[in-house]
Amino acid sequence: MKRLGLVVLPLLLAACGGTGGPLTAQVGMTANLVGAGITSNLTVKRDAATGQVTGLSIRQTSTSPTLRVVVAPASLGITVSEIEVTVVDAAGIIYSNVVKQSFAERVPSGYACKATPEATQPALPVTDQCAPALKTPYAQTVDVASLPVIDATTTQQVADDFARRYTDATSCPDLSLRVRLFGFDDLNRPIEPLVIPRAAVSETCNTVQE
Repeated sequence: MKRLGLVVLPLLLAACGGTGGPLTAQVGMTANLVGAGITSNLTVKRDAATGQVTGLSIRQTSTSPTLRVVVAPASLGITVSEIEVTVVDAAGIIYSNVVKQSFAERVPSGYACKATPEATQPALPVTDQCAPALKTPYAQTVDVASLPVIDATTTQQVADDFARRYTDATSCPDLSLRVRLFGFDDLNRPIEPLVIPRAAVSETCNTVQE
């Protein structure tokens, strides 16, 4: 089983303005892409009399991965504004296009709002949008959004490789995603790119003889 790529975002942010509120804390996040997949179903047509291959056809489906972020308690939130994805093979060599997409999704901070300053537990539903006096440190795992980063160029190349080597046990390419996320924090400051060095792509290659 492939290991999903993980990355820690250790953005150490200084206190801002001396207000003393929760947003003076450091930022820490762990990010991953989960659920990326490509399924290829190849049909091999043969002559009934000779057994010779007369044609190949292939159908494919792809599954977009989800950006999953583990937010540490007392972390600032960030807004992801752009994503850059490179599809690489088992050796880490670029397999197809480098895809860049604009993006506009906020990752919430490591705080949750209480109903009153005296409360010990967050109010439900959990949100971090409230006055500083109502915020309490809160760790959470957030599925931010589904990212359509497996493009037609990648699936076509997988199809071509599979069709050329379908008799080989290793005909299904071993791919992963190298990802960089860009954006800014809740204080509107640019963040260092958040890098996911290797997020797995689950690949299935099936062959049907006709």
